[in-house]
Amino acid sequence: MYQVDVTTDVYPKVFIDQGGHKMDDVSTQLDALAALAERVARGDLGSADDWGGADVMITATPKAESSEPSFYPDPIFVVTEFAPQLSWLFLQLRDAFAPRLDAFNKYEFYGRLADAATSHLADNPGSATAQTLCAAVLHEASVIP
Repeated sequence: MYQVDVTTDVYPKVFIDQGGHKMDDVSTQLDALAALAERVARGDLGSADDWGGADVMITATPKAESSEPSFYPDPIFVVTEFAPQLSWLFLQLRDAFAPRLDAFNKYEFYGRLADAATSHLADNPGSATAQTLCAAVLHEASVIP
């Protein structure tokens, strides 16, 4: 099981020195991550409709192959039976990181979360649960500078 350490003082230094965010933003984000870590540890997961944005799509249904070529790349699809719980977590993380996300870095942020989800599912076939999946994604969110 992943452990999420949100008590480190690395975050404020990163935000203040490089990101220019106020300490209040960091405190709010750390509080939100700590609260999410507690909920995930208890198995108290919410549910949401399939989430999509920033070239990521979370769904329980595999995507249909498109016969039409497109200028835009296909999104990263996270196909899992736990799509409602993972979509809920992505919404929670969107809200927690809102002061830091912009039109440019959101692709990296959500892409890393999606990669963490797909890696966890691939590394734990048949044994992944909604709780372990959300814990893996939350762990990745906690280490993003």
